[in-house]
Amino acid sequence: MITNARHRPAVYVGGVATCVLLTLLTAPLVWGAPPLVPLPAPQYSFDLLSPTVEDGIVAARDVLEVGEEAPFVLIPGEFLGLFSTFDDLNALSGPNSTADATATFLLLFSVDRETVGLVPPDPEAFARDVPFNPQDQAWRGHAAGDQYLSLGLYTREGRRAVARSSLDNSVLCRNHYNEGGTDFTARPFTSARDIVTLRVPQDNVNATGILPRTADGTGVLHVYFSVTSDSPSLPLLSFPLPPSGANIFYNPDPLAMYETTPFAAFLDLGLQQADDIDALVVFDADEDGQFTPDDAVIFSLTPDSPTLDWFDDWGPGARIFVAHFGLPLMLLATPENLGLGAPSDNVNALDFALCEDYLACAELHGIRSLRGDLNCDDLVNAFDIDPFVLALTDPEAYAAAYPACDYRLADCNRDGLVNAFDIDPFVVILTGGA
Repeated sequence: MITNARHRPAVYVGGVATCVLLTLLTAPLVWGAPPLVPLPAPQYSFDLLSPTVEDGIVAARDVLEVGEEAPFVLIPGEFLGLFSTFDDLNALSGPNSTADATATFLLLFSVDRETVGLVPPDPEAFARDVPFNPQDQAWRGHAAGDQYLSLGLYTREGRRAVARSSLDNSVLCRNHYNEGGTDFTARPFTSARDIVTLRVPQDNVNATGILPRTADGTGVLHVYFSVTSDSPSLPLLSFPLPPSGANIFYNPDPLAMYETTPFAAFLDLGLQQADDIDALVVFDADEDGQFTPDDAVIFSLTPDSPTLDWFDDWGPGARIFVAHFGLPLMLLATPENLGLGAPSDNVNALDFALCEDYLACAELHGIRSLRGDLNCDDLVNAFDIDPFVLALTDPEAYAAAYPACDYRLADCNRDGLVNAFDIDPFVVILTGGA
């Protein structure tokens, strides 16, 4: 019998009314399996419209860490110089100084509530039991509280190290809630295979990054961030620079009450004052808090940023750029490289994971399905026999009976087909032989 590694109780913040509402509006809770090797838990933020923020549990200016039933505030926003409850932390990064300039990595990214994705789950990824991607999670109604792993390798020099095709894809590596310790404790409390049948308010992961700690663990070192262009604290934070949502700021140790200073102005990045950085990865080689020729910045922009007017295709808010000091702005990844590209698609948080083989890394770090689990209850047992037969004989009827599942879970011999040759492998899985 195969089970999930962790199952938190369904304790809904906001009381009985919220619990009843989500019970009525969501499908029965089922869980995907955790990654074989979960990525390190990042620090992150939620935006102003997130229910966890609107209920006063955290603020949109705060830097958060995953908690048991709600996020934990690691850095209160005022320690970064964000003194208004209407300030919105829009991007977050550590220094990433140990990453070699030529190292290859996969992009980690989150999307906003309006994102719908461009392509269905990737066949190669599905074959490795990591079937969830932005389109799939958006269809299920909770993509904004997730993090995805690109199926394409990049370098901070601004090139794609491995080109798969003109249309790449991505896989889910961190979920809203309850996927083996790799989640964001985001509301609604869903897992990868849940379907939110109506538009339940959802937390929006607005920034992610790995922040280094002091040796004694009491401080947080080298914090780089941006805020939305309408954040009330932006003019004072930017001084003496012109205020801009495309300015990047730096604090060496906010919990020790160090002052926040500008790291890079919008002009340093080849941007316009009206641009707004929506997601961010900083490579500060010497960790000095100043943008110099040895550094690089990877970022995306909000869809209304004027620099995106240079691009006349769909989904410009999902474009990823890289900036080097004194050099022209470069395009690092198109929306299509990430499985995005619908008009409303938008990347609003970025990080990276070092990798040399994109499919091997996806298999290690992606949230998994259970092959042979045809009723999607996170168990492979006798209750899967009838759904298996239905998937084998009538995939359309199977899809109608099990909308949260995928008939390709019956491909037990992993040849890309669902047919009679899967029967014996299914029996092996069912009896614990694989």
